Amino acid sequence: MNQSKYIFFVIILVFLSVIWNLQNHSYIQTFDHQQGDLGTFSELLYYMNNSATGYSSIQNYALVYLLPFLFFMQQFIGKDTIVVVTRTNKREGIFLREAIAIQFIAMLFAICHSAINVVWTVVYFPVELIIESRLMSSVAWNTICLYLFYSGVGLIYASMKNLLRSSGLGLLGTLVLVGGGFFVSKMILTTYWTPLIDLNLLSNLLDGNANSVEIFWTYLKQVIILFVFYLIGSALYTRKDFL
Repeated sequence: MNQSKYIFFVIILVFLSVIWNLQNHSYIQTFDHQQGDLGTFSELLYYMNNSATGYSSIQNYALVYLLPFLFFMQQFIGKDTIVVVTRTNKREGIFLREAIAIQFIAMLFAICHSAINVVWTVVYFPVELIIESRLMSSVAWNTICLYLFYSGVGLIYASMKNLLRSSGLGLLGTLVLVGGGFFVSKMILTTYWTPLIDLNLLSNLLDGNANSVEIFWTYLKQVIILFVFYLIGSALYTRKDFL
C-alpha cells in the first residue's frame, strides 16, 4: 500500500472508533465494574450490538458505514485502461480480477469493524467477563457475514460504475440502491426477508438465538446473492466501452 492508502486505512479505524464510543458511551457509564456479573454483561453486550441501534446495527451497516467503505474500496481499485484491456484476452478476466480485489477489501473492512468492536470492549470492560461471554465467537462468525455483505456492496458499485460509465455516479447509485433498500426493508417489507435482515446475525448470536444451521443458512443466502451480483457485473463489464 502507498502512503495515501495507509492514511485512509487509519482514517477508517479512527472513524469506526468514534462511532463505537459515541454509541456505547451510555452503556459504559452504567456498567458497575464491582457488581457486574456475566448475565448483566451479556445483556449489555446485546444492547451495544443490537440490530436496531447498536454499533453493529443494520442501520449502521447500510447507511453509516456504507460511504466510508466505498471510499476505502476506491483507494484500492484502479481505473481500467486500454493497456490493461489489451493485455487481457477476455474482459471477464479483468472483471474477475476486480471482483477478487473487492473480496480482499471487504474482508479487510469487516476485520477492521470487528477488531474495533473487540478492542474497545476490552478497554472498557473486564477481560474475564469478555472471555466468558459469547462476544469473541459471535464477532468471528459475524465477520464472515460482513465480508459477504460488503463484497456484495462492492460488486453493486462495480456494476453501477460500468452501467453509468462513471465512478462518481456509480458511487451515488450504490448509495441510493443500498440505502434505499434499507428504508424499503424497514418501512415496507417489514414482514418479508431481504438481504439486509441477515445482518442481525451478531445480535442473534449474542442473545443465543442463532445455531450452526442458521449461521450456515445465512452464509448460503449471502453467497448466492454475491454470485448473482458477480454475474450481473461481469455481463455489464463485457458491454463496457473503453474508447
